[in-house]
Amino acid sequence: MHSLKRAPSTSMLTESYTTHRSVCVLSPGKEDEQQKNQDRIALKAVQEQDGSYLQFAVVCDGITTSPYAAEAAEYVVEQVESLLHREGLKQVVDHLQNLREKLISKPIELGDQYGSEVLKNIFADIIHEKYQRSYQTTFISVCLAQRDQEVSVTAAGCGDSALFIFRENGELLYNNINVATAGDPFEHNSPFTAVLPDSFDETRTNVLLENEQYGPDVQLLLCSDGFYDAFKNFGEIYEWLHAHQQELTMAHDVNGPLLEELHTRLNQTKGDDDISFIWLLPRHNWSSDDVVVQPEVSVPTRCEAQNGLIGRLHQCLLSFGRPGKR
Repeated sequence: MHSLKRAPSTSMLTESYTTHRSVCVLSPGKEDEQQKNQDRIALKAVQEQDGSYLQFAVVCDGITTSPYAAEAAEYVVEQVESLLHREGLKQVVDHLQNLREKLISKPIELGDQYGSEVLKNIFADIIHEKYQRSYQTTFISVCLAQRDQEVSVTAAGCGDSALFIFRENGELLYNNINVATAGDPFEHNSPFTAVLPDSFDETRTNVLLENEQYGPDVQLLLCSDGFYDAFKNFGEIYEWLHAHQQELTMAHDVNGPLLEELHTRLNQTKGDDDISFIWLLPRHNWSSDDVVVQPEVSVPTRCEAQNGLIGRLHQCLLSFGRPGKR
């Protein structure tokens, strides 16, 4: 069982000027009794010249094997508007690559507690190799605009974070993970996925949808694989969301048992992971007494992340015995 000290955070936007309101959940997972906390989410509303509003939403899933993935996800969600444009996404990628290059160029200093110079050099080589894959994250982002009596959706993404667009009755209209209907099983078996900055291709824009028109009852779900991997198919997700809609709008301490059950289900199938999602619903789906709870997000400092990485490598190498021993 997960300790409820790791209780999830939720938030809901209730601006009266936007077409959709949102439920947001960000709940860190655990690996080897250590909190992962590498997912990030963000929402933003921008007023246009005609007085209408654009709604932006993004979910980022930092890569577990990538050092400073949480910092990458934190940076990307802050650029939610830029992700939907070629030049903006290119600037995001360039920034992540610059962060990586600066990290690689810095010397790795290890204390005497890490043994002989030979062992220190082994540690340093492994850490340096890991830094080659630092600052990696996936993302899924959308922009909603009111166009006459319809909702216009633009979406972009990279990796296995998912976007589901569906009607109030559960009919699945669009998804980016190749399922044809709500009852089709998720097939997410590969541990590898496309990531920023490494998978960026300047010949592509990473745009999934551009100004696609949907009816006013359309709902959207942006989520990390940690969320949808807890279910067999989208039909199960839809039923879960609507069965727990009221609970999901309550304060985060009330939601503890609800999301603990999701972490347990996930751990039984693929191992625990961060669970994050943004659920956008038309305003008519909500009551007037909604609760607003802002999520608390913490990013590990560079020192904390490096110390954690070195500690795990130290334990791993010691398990093989002393250098040279077979």
